[in-house]
Amino acid sequence: MKHLLRNDRLVMRGDDMRYVVTDAVAVAGRIRLFDELSEKEVFLKLDDVRKGIASGEWVHERPGHTLPKTSPQVQKDPELAKKTQYALSIVQEIRRLVKTASITIRQATERVRANRKSGQAPGTFPSDATIYRLLERERNDLPLYTGDKNKGNRLPRRCQKVRQLVVSMAKAHFLQADSRWTLRDLVLNVNAVAVVESFIPSDDSISRTYVRDVVVEEFGPELDIERMDPRTANSLKSVVKAPITTSHLLERVEQDALHLPWRIVTADGVSHSIYWLHAIDCYSGMPVGWKLVVGSPNVTNTLQCIESILYSKADKFKALRLSTEKDCFGTPMLLVVDNGPENKGERICKLSHLFIDVMHCKAHTPQEKPYIERLNRSLKEALQTLPGCTRFDDVDGERDPEKLNDLPMTLEEIERWIVRWYLEDWANHKLKRLLMTTFTDPEARGRTPWTRWHHATHVRGQSVALPPSRQDWKKTMYQYESRTLSRKTGITYRGFSFIGKSMPRLLSLVGENPVDVLIDPDDFRHLFVLGPGEELLELVNAAVSETTPAYSFDQATQVLKDACENDKVGEAERLKFRHDVFTRSAHTPPKPVKGASKTNKPATSKETSAKAKHSEAVNRAKKAPLTTNASTNAAAQDTATADFSDVELLPVIDRRSGDAG
Repeated sequence: MKHLLRNDRLVMRGDDMRYVVTDAVAVAGRIRLFDELSEKEVFLKLDDVRKGIASGEWVHERPGHTLPKTSPQVQKDPELAKKTQYALSIVQEIRRLVKTASITIRQATERVRANRKSGQAPGTFPSDATIYRLLERERNDLPLYTGDKNKGNRLPRRCQKVRQLVVSMAKAHFLQADSRWTLRDLVLNVNAVAVVESFIPSDDSISRTYVRDVVVEEFGPELDIERMDPRTANSLKSVVKAPITTSHLLERVEQDALHLPWRIVTADGVSHSIYWLHAIDCYSGMPVGWKLVVGSPNVTNTLQCIESILYSKADKFKALRLSTEKDCFGTPMLLVVDNGPENKGERICKLSHLFIDVMHCKAHTPQEKPYIERLNRSLKEALQTLPGCTRFDDVDGERDPEKLNDLPMTLEEIERWIVRWYLEDWANHKLKRLLMTTFTDPEARGRTPWTRWHHATHVRGQSVALPPSRQDWKKTMYQYESRTLSRKTGITYRGFSFIGKSMPRLLSLVGENPVDVLIDPDDFRHLFVLGPGEELLELVNAAVSETTPAYSFDQATQVLKDACENDKVGEAERLKFRHDVFTRSAHTPPKPVKGASKTNKPATSKETSAKAKHSEAVNRAKKAPLTTNASTNAAAQDTATADFSDVELLPVIDRRSGDAG
């Protein structure tokens, strides 16, 4: 707007101050305004008002005149620009003639029309009515032409009841997660209800365009996102606020578990459930750790991947028959992982003891770890031509390699291909984001991940954080438990006894007292006792041998359970015996008579034992009688055999009391 006019309004943004121009003619550089809040006249410097309007601090409003909804400048219509330029030249020429020749607007219009008539096509010069409208718009600083995007009916096309019906039905049925309703269903039902409720005549219909426009105005243009699962929709709605920047190696490391879209042969059969846990250094872009897993990853697999970040991978390279100098390792300052179950638990929290800060991203927010997500996509795109891949047109799971007779690779082969891609392709690939760091970190050199890492360590002399000792890593990786040391059973944990060569030393140091125990949940064969000076003393499971697999404690417990389930021979007979014992035990004996004399239990027991032994001897004689010859020989040798059958038995005397039994 070019000039202030009387009755114009000035509104300060973010404030309640509102002024009405009562006199736009400046006096001593000030204009007179009416303050609606205090209801007083004030004088403001014209220069301050102009600066406020230019900076956007003040908003200039002219009553009765509104700017078009869509500005002509943004309509990208070349014909509109030419038409406006032609009309503006006519208006300015008329204004000049009125001012210099002191004639009326009509006379000036006739002169301009006559001057431009030659060489102009019929009808190109505006009519008198159009001239007056253009002059009025120019006087009020409004666009001379508003353009096609501002054409059309400005009044509501339908009554408010129809609009409310569309909004309510869309909110209740169409804009729901995984809704069965389509836009077509919404339009059909809106029309049906509108006719029944007499909002529209029976021969009228509400268009699809109207319904969509109303829904977009009320709920926004991203209707597809509104109909998604909220967890997925959140990731699509997220907005990048600021780029992720790092200034040195291993300042930020991102780790993720990627499902490999391949059919792989393992030692135990063919599997489609293969996961690749890997990590990337965000400063250089170099992969710094990995772990191949069959089946869903767990906390131990996550820690194994972190372990490969911390320590040299020279042995892994040798096992894969690879020779390279690109052995990147060290302790990361920040480790970014997702919110999966494999990244939670006590052992993950204990990484802070190694000065590793673990940050968990929200679910379905891949933009919070963009570097590893970009690496995931590049890996699959680079190797999708290898045999056994299930990708088709860059979509996982759309191809069946088994049906196509596509022979699968082995675990070792797929791991070797991925690591080779790390070292030979990705490490030497120019990354645009590394190029763009020229503006933020001029000293950084290297446009590929390996050259950036090599330049930082060998030229700039950046120091990479040292890895922890293996003993400190075990203390972090294992679980802590308090158990009592026993001379007989050693340490007992989850039904297993752990003993070993360290037992005598442990007993001499701590005795049979509670001790701190470090337990690897994924290896039930041994555990470690924390001795003096934090020395780790190993104890071995008494139930294992050198050939026992390294089961986890959960697996070992399940193995024992399965063994019991598979061996139920005699279980019915055992249960019947226990039932018989209970039945007999349930019989209530008669109550003893009050006042009866107590018997001498030891004497009674001895007498009963003697009689039982005598009866047992008689029974043995009956079962094994002597032969006839043996009896005759015995009679010949001793004809005077003594007979004591008529002799009374001697009484049994208690040696302590002397009483007869």
